[in-house]
Amino acid sequence: MATPLAQTPRPAGARILMVDDRADKLLALESILTDLGPELVRATSGKEALRLLLVEDFAVILLDVNMPVMDGFETAKLIRTRDRSRHTPIIFISAINSSETHAARGYELGAVDYIFAPVMPEVLRAKVSVFIELHRKTEQLAQSEALMRSVFDESAVGMALLDSDGRIQQVNRAFCRLVARSPLECLASDEPSLTHASDRARVERALRDAEPDQPVAQDRRYLRPDGTEVWASVTTLKLSGEGGRGHRLVMAMDISERRHIRELETMTDELQRSNADLEQFAYIASHDLQEPLRMVSSYCSLLAARYRDRFDERGQQYLDHAVQGALRMHGLIHDLLGFSRAGKREPARIACDTGAILTQSLEDLREAVREANAEIVRGDLPTIAADPVLLGQLFQNLIGNALKFRPTDRATRAQVRIDARRITSGAGAMADGDDPGWEFAIADNGIGIAPDHHQRIFGVFQRLHTREQYPGTGIGLALCRKVAERHGGRIWVDSEAGAGATFRFTIPERPVAQVAETQDGVDPAASSAAR
Repeated sequence: MATPLAQTPRPAGARILMVDDRADKLLALESILTDLGPELVRATSGKEALRLLLVEDFAVILLDVNMPVMDGFETAKLIRTRDRSRHTPIIFISAINSSETHAARGYELGAVDYIFAPVMPEVLRAKVSVFIELHRKTEQLAQSEALMRSVFDESAVGMALLDSDGRIQQVNRAFCRLVARSPLECLASDEPSLTHASDRARVERALRDAEPDQPVAQDRRYLRPDGTEVWASVTTLKLSGEGGRGHRLVMAMDISERRHIRELETMTDELQRSNADLEQFAYIASHDLQEPLRMVSSYCSLLAARYRDRFDERGQQYLDHAVQGALRMHGLIHDLLGFSRAGKREPARIACDTGAILTQSLEDLREAVREANAEIVRGDLPTIAADPVLLGQLFQNLIGNALKFRPTDRATRAQVRIDARRITSGAGAMADGDDPGWEFAIADNGIGIAPDHHQRIFGVFQRLHTREQYPGTGIGLALCRKVAERHGGRIWVDSEAGAGATFRFTIPERPVAQVAETQDGVDPAASSAAR
């Protein structure tokens, strides 16, 4: 059954438009074509046909030539002036003139065929079937192209279609974002001009040497208008189909962050290797220097003891300088060796009574405590999984510093307080990322440290005072930091100049792992540190 005039657009599909002013002829066409399956749409005049063509697409138009007001030729001419129907196939059906001139006029107006009445049903069905199939194939192709275009446009991977000279013919949004240009700016460019100058020769060489069907994958840099370099992982395909011969499809993903991480990892690895080499060198140097230095120190001391009275005043000064220099060198090598050993060994995980370790450290510092007339206040300290030797070094260095940098006012008695508190990975932590464990604090009422120096003091050989003011090697706090970090914790200081200092360090909770050898010959009292 034929469909009358439609007022709204219909869903896409194969339709046949039959245009004739006579109902009997329309009925005859319906009876011939109804078995083909497509929807049959009637129009009883050229004007009605034009109205239908405004809102619908048709696979083919069967158009009667002889109609009142507007004949078939006039209707066809108007049909061809509209974009929507310019390419719709038109088959003229006429009984008024069978001359070649009459048919030629129809072909000039864009008809694909001209059938004279009486119509042979088989011939009409065959010809209409061809255009119905063509319409279906065209719609399928259009849908495929739309799908591919959508995939191209919406892909998160940057895509650009290049011609044989590298000029950009098509580009998607992701590629525009990658190179920070608008689509029009990209279409006005060629891909080599967007590539970093240092990478162009390498890219062209790889493309030239690649097999025709071989994808070329490379990392390269694109340059944005502001000069920013963007690293991208780029795969280039050479197209070999008829429609794309000589063209290339470029697919690019931004890997700047990944590249930056890789560079940081490389730098970290190199730094770790360098630090390991330096620590090994420091260990070997300090170890091998001990024996000759001991000999120099011994002979200097022997010379001062036996022959001092044979030197004049200046000679005695030179001798004192030599003895003092040898002693300072011995302390420096001793501390450097301890620092190197702390970095070389993996800390043991032994159940340590930190109260007992503190007691031993204070015993080792007994003379310094007596000399400073210091008041030692200790809180309750926990048992933790740690390396007792390294922990002893940490306590002794920090307490030793507190005694050394005591108040300059002799009327003020030096005070040192040692305590600990439990921390959790939340509100109880001192900083984001701290693992659950313990925070130890060693507070004094000494000369304090200006905030500008809070980070500097933990560096190797960093001193805030002259050797004449406060003796030391400048290694002690660097050793403390290494010990804390080797246990998975951290160390920092809260202080103001003239207001005392509180050194804090954390030791995360770890399972106890008893090992047979943990000492490596390190003396818990290995270092008398200095700030």
